[in-house]
Amino acid sequence: MAKIRKVSKIGKNKKGSITSTIEIPSTMPLTKSIINNDLELFIKSIDILKINILKNKLITSFQCEKTQGERLTKGTSTPVYTIKIITSSNEELKFVLKFIKLSERSDPEFLGESYKIEKNFYNNNLIKGKICENKLNIPILYHFEEDKKLQYMSFFMNDISVDYPEHPETPNVTQAQLALEWLAKWHSLFWMEHWNWPKDLWKEGNFWVLNRKGKNNLQSIPHTWNSLIKNLNKKYASVSHEKGFNDFGKRIMNAAKGIYQVLNNTRYRTILHGDFKPANMFFDKESCSVCDFQFSGAGVPLQDVVYFLFPDALMNFSGKEEQLLKHYFNKLISLGIDSMDYDLCFQLYKICLLDYIRYLLEKGWMCYSEEEVKVVQKCNVWLSEYDNFQILSEQQYLDIINEKIN
Repeated sequence: MAKIRKVSKIGKNKKGSITSTIEIPSTMPLTKSIINNDLELFIKSIDILKINILKNKLITSFQCEKTQGERLTKGTSTPVYTIKIITSSNEELKFVLKFIKLSERSDPEFLGESYKIEKNFYNNNLIKGKICENKLNIPILYHFEEDKKLQYMSFFMNDISVDYPEHPETPNVTQAQLALEWLAKWHSLFWMEHWNWPKDLWKEGNFWVLNRKGKNNLQSIPHTWNSLIKNLNKKYASVSHEKGFNDFGKRIMNAAKGIYQVLNNTRYRTILHGDFKPANMFFDKESCSVCDFQFSGAGVPLQDVVYFLFPDALMNFSGKEEQLLKHYFNKLISLGIDSMDYDLCFQLYKICLLDYIRYLLEKGWMCYSEEEVKVVQKCNVWLSEYDNFQILSEQQYLDIINEKIN
């Protein structure tokens, strides 16, 4: 039994005083020990649970604290606790615990399913083999705990920031290139091999798939679009006079099902990350590591690229999107992926961006920044490649998009 040293309780408030411990059920002993800084329970738990990474380690102290990750999503991201362990030989080991209280989150049933997908991802032997063989870095899941009654879940993993210490809210262009190199390599592992895709992931990867939760808000898009135009007229009045712009809401609404079916049926598919954003990326000088695979599953690879390059409050590659898209494409080519040329890659990119804009408008999105305005201007023009700025029927969009893509 390791010598127990007194450690402080987890967390401090703004005034610096210690916060109270969190009530964690006995069904989650490892989680309970970490969140409440209980060294004795921690040592007992790793022995009982047979966590190999800590086997035969004489632990003399450990310390954990809650990260500041919630600032990235205004309090809606999953709490993550960092754990630092010191052994009797003065070895320092670092881990993270991702702790989820589903009952405190919106749509707990859907979110719970997404975390089960993530657990499946980390435990999948095919994925682990390909990741190791191709030297891609992702976290290693050492233990998963769950209390179904309280709707609690936790992931105990290595801390990837040890080897990848840079975790920028806004990656620079060089870091964006490293991220896209990681993405291209990941996409290449399952490129167009539907017979060899790992099981127990989302049938359709990413979180903005049409009808993801058995419903859609397509009928709300024209109203949202009218509100968006009124908002634009306050600062960008000339934009609303561009050809087809006023009808874009109705056009994208009618095109939505056709876009969905084409993306779902095209042969240019792989396994997506599904939530490829800076909050899930860590960098060193030469490469990156990526975490959080809640929305991994089958999809068109450019869906990941579109989500990464889309301008929002935290990152902006405006004016550099095509440069970065070419960087991603060139990496694919270097990996032996030659089944599509750049023109088709760019065409799929445009379709995926139209699909993502559809999702945002369903959610009531308003564009405010100049970069976002440029995006909707592009989308208006790109949709015109299929409808010549006219409002077509759902079937007409499906026929025309399918003909151009496949």
